Amino acid sequence: MEEKTPEEGGRSARAKAKPALPEINEARLVGRLTNAPRVTNHGQGKDRAQFSLAVPRPNQKADEEPNYITVVGWAAVAKQCEDLAKGDGVRVEGRINTWDDREKKRFLWGITANAIHVLVRASRAGNAAPKQEELAGV
Repeated sequence: MEEKTPEEGGRSARAKAKPALPEINEARLVGRLTNAPRVTNHGQGKDRAQFSLAVPRPNQKADEEPNYITVVGWAAVAKQCEDLAKGDGVRVEGRINTWDDREKKRFLWGITANAIHVLVRASRAGNAAPKQEELAGV
C-alpha cells in the first residue's frame, strides 16, 4: 500500500520517525505552607483551596531561599486544606498546570493537588515549629 504525502493528508516522514512518549504529568513535593490556605466555594460543591508551598532546593544552604510553589486543590482536597495552617509540613501529590496571566503579561505554573498528606503540624500554641530538617527523608 502506498503512503500518502502530507499534502494528501498523510503523515510526514519526520512525524513517523518520532517514537511515542508516555503521557506522564506527576508531581510529588514535600514542604511547608507559607500561609494558611485560602478556601473558596465556586458553587455546586466545588470548593477550591490555594496556598504557597516552600520547598527546599537540593543541597540548600541555610541562607538560600527555597522554591515557592503555588498549590491548588479542588473538592475533597480543598475541604482537607481547611485544617491546614501556616508552617504545616505536607507532602503534595498532583500534576503540573500552566496558565497565562495576560493582565500582568506573565506565564505561571503550579501544582493541582490530587492528595495532600500532613507530615508535621506547626505549633498552634506558640511553641517553636519543627524545623525543615525533620522533613528530610520523607
